[in-house]
Parts: sequence; structure tokens; C-alpha cells
Amino acid sequence: PMVCVDALTRRANALQETLSARQKTINMNSKTAQRLGLTEGKPLSLKQSGLNIELPITLDARVPDNSILISKGIEGTSGFGDAYAEISVQRGESHA
Repeated sequence: PMVCVDALTRRANALQETLSARQKTINMNSKTAQRLGLTEGKPLSLKQSGLNIELPITLDARVPDNSILISKGIEGTSGFGDAYAEISVQRGESHA
């Protein structure tokens, strides 16, 4: 996201507060979520190259089947793996 391009903008609280809530989620379409037995709003854990993150799920019809979309460079995803590498998906701690 534009408000995360450098150290100055990442530390500007006013700019960070403009991030939409959707950017702090794991986005997938409803078909993929249904196939995996996942529910919107519930946490999902992702693992890639030894790094782990856990964020809530948001359904987004714009995301292709069998794909997920996560924003890079924001709090919660900072430093998370390779943009095009395989990611392991697991239900989060409180996914019931």
C-alpha cells in the first residue's frame, strides 16, 4: 500500500489509520473458502518459508479460485514470504 512505502510513512500514525480494514485480512473468493471449509471473519494461519501470520478471512469475488490475496508491507504481514511462492493454509486458533 502507498502508505507503507518507506520508514517515514510506516511510522506516521495518521497515515496508518487510513489503511482499510480489508488490507489487514486474508482475502479469498467464496468458492475457495467453501472448498476449504472456512468462514468469513474467522482467523486463518498462513505459513511460508518458516514465517507464520494469522489474520481474519474476508470474502472477495475478485480473487481467483484457489488463490488468496494478502497485502504486503503492513503491520501483520511485514516480512511475510515470497509474493508467488506456495503458502500452507491452516485454520487459526479460534476458528470454530
